[in-house]
Amino acid sequence: MRFRMWAWLTLIIIILAGIANGANLGIRFASISNPSPIVTGLIALCFIAGIAGFILTEIRRAREIDEKVAAAIKQEQRKCSEELGALHRVALTELLRAARHYISPKPAQARACIFLLDPDLDQLYMYHHSGEYNDQEQEIKFGIQQGVVGYVLWQSGEPICVDLDGITYDELSQKWRLDAEQAEATRMVKTVLAVPIPNPNNRRHQLIGVLAIDSKQPPEISGLGNVAVVSKAVNLAEKQLTNFIINTAYRPIQRP
Repeated sequence: MRFRMWAWLTLIIIILAGIANGANLGIRFASISNPSPIVTGLIALCFIAGIAGFILTEIRRAREIDEKVAAAIKQEQRKCSEELGALHRVALTELLRAARHYISPKPAQARACIFLLDPDLDQLYMYHHSGEYNDQEQEIKFGIQQGVVGYVLWQSGEPICVDLDGITYDELSQKWRLDAEQAEATRMVKTVLAVPIPNPNNRRHQLIGVLAIDSKQPPEISGLGNVAVVSKAVNLAEKQLTNFIINTAYRPIQRP
């Protein structure tokens, strides 16, 4: 904004200087000769056309400079945003890797992910993960009352460990309210430990998502005995997600 002000001020000074020089030349010409009205009119038209062309040229140049500066600023902002996003993802990856390590005796067989709530759709989506999740699992969404993560977010608000080994489709659809697509995407999961993630702004009863650690090999999750460890991971997740909350129009869910 400051650059734009100086650019326009410089342009005005140049225009005034051009007008002054043109007037000076006209006075000198008039003092030397006695031109006819036609010649005088042509000189005036040429002078006005020259000034107009000069003004338009300088305006175009000022706009081009302004556009280049704006583009450079946007590019720098985009670069900074990408760098911050990369650091944010690296931090979350390390956090989830540590959660897998501490919660499972065989970290390679455990997986961890963060589900965040989309308040406009009332759905939980996978925001970040560590471990082997296929495309279907990464794209699946849960309603706020669907699945283990939806139950934790809306119903309990407390960590739970669920053994899904041997559970039937009817149980998945009735108890956990999963549809056919959700049941198919999660049918290989045998154990799930889900921990709610509170709002980093520390408002009462507000949750922004769920940290879920699961395994396809039961019982690879040690259970609620390690909730203290997971709680530490959740505290770290809150800090990492603070920028996400602040920099978006995100509205945490408030449980009744």
